[in-house]
Amino acid sequence: MPNVREKLSMKRHGFFLSLLVGFIVILISVYGFFLLRQRPDLPQDIKDKLEQRDISKRVQLNGLDFERLQDLEFILSQKTIGDEVAVSFESEGKRETQNVRLVAYYVATPYLPFIYLSIGLFCFIIGIAVFLLRSEDAMARIFYWASFAFSAPIIISGGFYCLRKGGLSYLPGILNYFLYPLAPALLLRFSFLFSKRKMKIGRFVIYFPALCFAAVLETLFLYAGLNSSIEVYRVYQSFYSVFRAYLVLFVLV
Repeated sequence: MPNVREKLSMKRHGFFLSLLVGFIVILISVYGFFLLRQRPDLPQDIKDKLEQRDISKRVQLNGLDFERLQDLEFILSQKTIGDEVAVSFESEGKRETQNVRLVAYYVATPYLPFIYLSIGLFCFIIGIAVFLLRSEDAMARIFYWASFAFSAPIIISGGFYCLRKGGLSYLPGILNYFLYPLAPALLLRFSFLFSKRKMKIGRFVIYFPALCFAAVLETLFLYAGLNSSIEVYRVYQSFYSVFRAYLVLFVLV
């Protein structure tokens, strides 16, 4: 059995380890913010053409069949502002190809990423302050991790939004798809601790669905990105609809 000194040492190590992990999460989130600001997009006139046409199997973007507007997120991932992409339109049996240069996604609303950053950093600060003041309290520790699980995805906004040509650009996405499913689970766990009415629901029931969703989202994200597979990305989009239902269910509970 550990003595009092060993217990204090373990608590101290756990305290500093929690702060270190939190610091790493903040660094990756801020890195994701800078990548988000560099998110590329098609010029508005080209996007208008895509929205006005029956795009199913009649439009190609960089040689890929463009079936729905959601495909744009994946096709433009791992590209940067200023890159050229080939857009092909089929009209009256003829295919017309046009090379267009990518522009900034937030050119009309450059303040939006800063709003996400401000909200996220504010939540980080609140979580850290509570943890520093009440680190011995289980509710404070859960609140600390819940604040990070909510804040990081707010700043990063989406894994594919941050993908660029370098391997490091996968880090925000990996963090996003790990923490985002955990956010409602941590909120639910915190609410049970805070509630005067004690609910006998085990941690396994709370966290297992979150970890399953995180594992599937991580796998689809990495496989689609590393293999440039738009088919897997479409599976990811379909699965994300199921994931949203999980989010709503846990928040309602």
